[in-house]
Amino acid sequence: MGTRGSAAVASAVGAAAAGRALAGRAWAAAAPAGSPRARAVGVAGDVLGRPYVHAVLLAGLAVLLADSFGYGSYHGIVVLTLVMYAIAALGLDIPVGASGVLSIGHGAAFAVGMYAAAIASGTHSLPVWVAVPIAFGVGAGIGLLMAIPAGRLGGLGLAVVSLGFTVVLADVVRWWDSLTGGPNGIPAIVARWGFERADGLLDEAELFYLTVILFVLAYLAHWYFRSATAGRSAVAAKCDAIGAGALGISVYRTRLLTFTLGSGIGAVAGAINGYLVSYVSPASITVDLSFLFLVMVVLGGAGSRIGAVLGAVVIGGLPIWLSEYPTLNVVIYASMLLLVVRFRPAGVIARRAVAVRLPRPPAPPEASEASEAPARPVAAPEPAGAVAEAVGTAPGAPAGGEGQPVLRCEGVTKRFGGLVALDGVTLSVMPGEVVAIVGPNGSGKTTFLNVLSGFYPLDGGTLEVAGSRVEGSARSPLSGSNARRRLPARAVARTFQTPKIFGDLSVAEHLHLAARRPVQHRGAAERAAFERIAFALLDATDLPLGRVSGAADLSHGQLRFLEIAVAVSRAPRLLLLDEPATGLGPSEIELLAETVRSVSALGCAVLLVEHHLELVHAVADRVVVLHLGELLWTGPPESLGESDRVRDAYLGVGV
Repeated sequence: MGTRGSAAVASAVGAAAAGRALAGRAWAAAAPAGSPRARAVGVAGDVLGRPYVHAVLLAGLAVLLADSFGYGSYHGIVVLTLVMYAIAALGLDIPVGASGVLSIGHGAAFAVGMYAAAIASGTHSLPVWVAVPIAFGVGAGIGLLMAIPAGRLGGLGLAVVSLGFTVVLADVVRWWDSLTGGPNGIPAIVARWGFERADGLLDEAELFYLTVILFVLAYLAHWYFRSATAGRSAVAAKCDAIGAGALGISVYRTRLLTFTLGSGIGAVAGAINGYLVSYVSPASITVDLSFLFLVMVVLGGAGSRIGAVLGAVVIGGLPIWLSEYPTLNVVIYASMLLLVVRFRPAGVIARRAVAVRLPRPPAPPEASEASEAPARPVAAPEPAGAVAEAVGTAPGAPAGGEGQPVLRCEGVTKRFGGLVALDGVTLSVMPGEVVAIVGPNGSGKTTFLNVLSGFYPLDGGTLEVAGSRVEGSARSPLSGSNARRRLPARAVARTFQTPKIFGDLSVAEHLHLAARRPVQHRGAAERAAFERIAFALLDATDLPLGRVSGAADLSHGQLRFLEIAVAVSRAPRLLLLDEPATGLGPSEIELLAETVRSVSALGCAVLLVEHHLELVHAVADRVVVLHLGELLWTGPPESLGESDRVRDAYLGVGV
């Protein structure tokens, strides 16, 4: 770009910024903060931002358009078709947007819904209020059947399986002529209110209102699923399967759920289409329809309800509006997709995080008693001290070193082929004890944490966490792949060398998801004490708790402390921290040390893998040195440099 071009761009940017600043000053003058007008605008914005208001407004717009055109007119049928496409797109957006899977089998669910409505209403004369739920159930069953083999795959493999399912379904429909009519299909599909063939047939207006009601239900179902723990779990599994596994979330189960629910909603759209065209045949099961729905979701923005509706209107409406100009139709399609891929690769509407109300835990007992005393001015606490203030007293929390060991390892062994990563490690950790694991790179420290958190099965030895025995044999209730979900749910929370954060979830959603997945056998008072530490971390690091945006744009330090806050808020009995000080500044390391001490004060055992020896000396009660998978030395931190073996293997001869 030349000098004049750069100057023009700079001038335009400056003018836009000046315009925004002027508009902001004008708004501040018209509605000062705290004024009744500002409060009224805030309330109106809050109401308009609610999903059920969106659903009603979109449904009202569709009704107004169809009523102005005439429900039985050509344009009225076009509006009904776009509403039906929107239902199908909302259904597909659940597996694509929440689980991040590339499904090309949604056309099969749509066609199954058509056949379900045709058989229920055309063959057996069932009313529409029975036929539509049947279509949903059959579509959900087809989605589950498709997800059972495809859910364990990802990327191209899952797309191929879902595509093959659509092709096979068309052959099954042709072969099962006693039910589906074979190649001839099922004609004379009519929607009726009663059980008799002549009872209350739906006219064009009633069919349209039925479609709009189903659209509102599909929109609200999408919203409710995304706002529920199951939806957040699916998004977490999509963003980072390993981090989700540390929370006890099964990627496979979330895919089963999203495929099932999404296919059921897609089948409802197919049922409406069956009533609209009054005829179904094997020709209705096409791969083109699956690709059409997928383009709708991708164009509008996977994970966005408004995006799915926008994509359905644009992609579904263009061929109808430009049917007289087929060449222009193709050009506009191609140009639009290229522009979206170039400038909006995540879709036209790319916001995926949702609002969540996250109540703060009750104040600690000391703070409650102090609040009754006369108020007096005090200095603001330092960030590190804020975490200690938030702890309070957790009833029943054992002091460090008391009770039975939280962790007991005897001869733990882990092999990768011929490589022995852990060779007979024996270790026990008491409640409230902080044990630091140090050693050179490749000594097996992270492997040890992966075994303790259930990511790797044992190859030898025994492991007991919070009274639950974990073995490599099939006889153990916590063995194999089940340990990945069940062991974290019982007692363990952990962090990773690289923060495992879910970029499509907001900060509040992270803590909400962790609060819904606490470890077992924790009381409400104990969980509240851990949650206070998590909220204190958010406050000390300026994490945007109230912002409805994904966590992907946070700084490294904020990502690190958000991951720690998520782990702490689950109220674990054993907290595993894998090199948490990496990339942190001095003040952040001080905050980290205060957090570790506060967590251990609640009776939680902490296992810390760290190379930052100043942090180790500040928080550790005991140090364990691993070397080549073996336990080389154990003792207090102040004696770490006194061992010749430790100096030779880890600290260096000159130390």
